[in-house]
Amino acid sequence: METINLKGQATTAAKLRRALERIIQLYTDKSHFLYELLQNAEDTKATSAKFVQYEDRLEFFHDGHPFTQSNFDSLCDVGNSDKIKELNQIGEFGVGFKSVFSICKSVKLYSLPSHHKDKSPGFLKKFAVEIEDFTQPKLIPFEDFEAPFTTRFVFPFAVGLSFSGFETFEDLKRKLSTKLQGLAPSTLLFMKNLRSIEYQINTKELTAGGRYTLSVEKLSERCTRVAACGHANSGSNEKEAEETDYLVFSKPIDDKVQGGGDSRTVDIAFLITKDNECISKEQYVSVYFPTETESKLNFIVQGPFRTTPNRTSIPADNKENIALASKVSELLRESLIELQEMRILNLSYLSALPLDENRFENYDLFKPLYEEVFSLFNSLERPIIPTRSHDYVTREFAKLARSEKLVDLFSDYLLSELIEVMPQRIRYKWLSTDITETNQKNRHIYDYITKKLKVRTIRPDDLKNYLDKNPSFLPSRTDEWLVRFYNLLATEWRAECDRNKESNILTTKFVLTSDGEFNAPYKKERDNDGNIQYIQNIFPPVNASGKFDYMCIDKGIYSACTDFFRNVLRLHG
Repeated sequence: METINLKGQATTAAKLRRALERIIQLYTDKSHFLYELLQNAEDTKATSAKFVQYEDRLEFFHDGHPFTQSNFDSLCDVGNSDKIKELNQIGEFGVGFKSVFSICKSVKLYSLPSHHKDKSPGFLKKFAVEIEDFTQPKLIPFEDFEAPFTTRFVFPFAVGLSFSGFETFEDLKRKLSTKLQGLAPSTLLFMKNLRSIEYQINTKELTAGGRYTLSVEKLSERCTRVAACGHANSGSNEKEAEETDYLVFSKPIDDKVQGGGDSRTVDIAFLITKDNECISKEQYVSVYFPTETESKLNFIVQGPFRTTPNRTSIPADNKENIALASKVSELLRESLIELQEMRILNLSYLSALPLDENRFENYDLFKPLYEEVFSLFNSLERPIIPTRSHDYVTREFAKLARSEKLVDLFSDYLLSELIEVMPQRIRYKWLSTDITETNQKNRHIYDYITKKLKVRTIRPDDLKNYLDKNPSFLPSRTDEWLVRFYNLLATEWRAECDRNKESNILTTKFVLTSDGEFNAPYKKERDNDGNIQYIQNIFPPVNASGKFDYMCIDKGIYSACTDFFRNVLRLHG
């Protein structure tokens, strides 16, 4: 192992100090530096990290690779990060690390490489330094700390500085405690190495702690199932461990997108239940950690987007961000296809998709995702729209229904036979009956499917056209099916017998009569004044024997469906 060299560090000129102070002032959230520390730990391939807040200081530990001389030089410099060539690394010990000076005037660093399993000669021997004026290090006495951590930072609190934003210690401690307690399990979601974050708060005002862990199950080259588990306590209040599951899809970024190398990725994370149901929830864009930019999406999008200097906002007009958003739209398409191949793409995922173009009116960075979804679902080549029968269909053969009972009566096969007369296979399929114009929860899906994809809803008055065009359909049905059909009409379609509606079924041959044929209950004629009138065409069965010059309804059918014939069709003897 090498010995630390303090020579050659950057000098802190007044101009440099003013620039660093200005950068720190740009951070609207002065406690955002916690994410910077986690980023640096991730870059050292740390698997666990720990924050401890005391009355007068904050300490941070991680178990990542020990320092090299290059690492140390970057820590004490600005704009000269040794990570520039490592494009998978997300934090830089340069400007980003300097945000810690929002809570302190100096930083103490302790490195203990003997706690790390890798004993490579390039790592520095154990050392302890204090960094003042942003960049100036000096040696200090070493203090041991617990294994397996290899690195310990100490930030002695300082307030009232021109750039810190904290006027009192109470304000600093309160905001820092709030930020630590706000570290959710999802903080780890896009980490490649970090699997555990722990925090402890030991102040006069508060004693609290928590630990968040991540477990990852790789499902395919692109997809992982991530379980984020969190456990927190505050004083005497101890919360049970909570687990949050995500389905994460990732796609490498190639050279043409940003700067070279393909080790970084763009990612999409769907919040899901244990049963793979997707939970639709408005999300913020993540640049490894959450930003303050609303994505206008109901799932998490992550990528190395260019942010404003305070890392809170993601400019929509930045060319690199536009290229990354395009890459995310490709990933969304690939993810939906993979979900379909996994047989878990269902209505819950549809609810989370970008289906409303107007949502991107004021922030259009992720509008390409809306366009990609439309391209996929509008295609006639790949069945991708989830159906009621847990299958998939193209928009051309998708149908919506007004009634659950209608779908129960007309299976996908019968629906296909009704529409195509002699179907060779099941082509037409029902979509979920939860997609209706009256179901407010899924109204946006209904509008999208009917208005954008032009999927038709089969209504009672549509039956007239289908049965008129397909006179062989009803004769192929059993008496039992016909009874269910007529009883359905009795409960669901009373209004469709309105004689003032041109589309009513009164003149359609759909009633089984005693001669074994299907006949229309009424004939439509015009009177001398040109007004339409309906003349009864069939009658209830009679008990007397003999032949009659009028048609009677089949006796068994009539007996089973009396209410329909008497009170809905109003057929009388």
